[in-house]
Amino acid sequence: MRLFSALLLCLPAAVQAETSGPLVGCEVGETVTVPGFSGPGTITQDMGAICMVTMGDGNMTAAPPDALLRLADTGGAGGMLTPGAYACSDPGGVADPFPLEILEGGKLRDHYGAESIWTRRGEGVFEVTQGTMNGVTGRVEGTGFVLGGSSLFTEMTCVPQA
Repeated sequence: MRLFSALLLCLPAAVQAETSGPLVGCEVGETVTVPGFSGPGTITQDMGAICMVTMGDGNMTAAPPDALLRLADTGGAGGMLTPGAYACSDPGGVADPFPLEILEGGKLRDHYGAESIWTRRGEGVFEVTQGTMNGVTGRVEGTGFVLGGSSLFTEMTCVPQA
């Protein structure tokens, strides 16, 4: 454990900042997603237990660090899902098929045009954490992905549209 800690201390700060999960403290200058907001913001002030975040539209909000996720932890940063149009269908034929669009920056747009934000939860695994599809989970399979979770009554397979 000491060797690991010593190695971690030797890593450049930029590499250390790429670790995933909620923040444990306010990191001024870090680009984050804020629950309830559609786009990312930047932490501008550390107030101890609260981070001041300036959103892309110039408005400010406050949130505890553990409620914030680094933009690098959201889907768009690592290219886990390829942006573009997808056709989602139920292999069992229970649910109607629907289109879904993966956008840059860890966002997706559902068939009604509403945007949601997805977050990486592990290798090839993600969860929608904000928006109309909040609570939906997914896993990458081939060039597409499978959606599931308690907010869907069946799994949906999504493949790139030609």
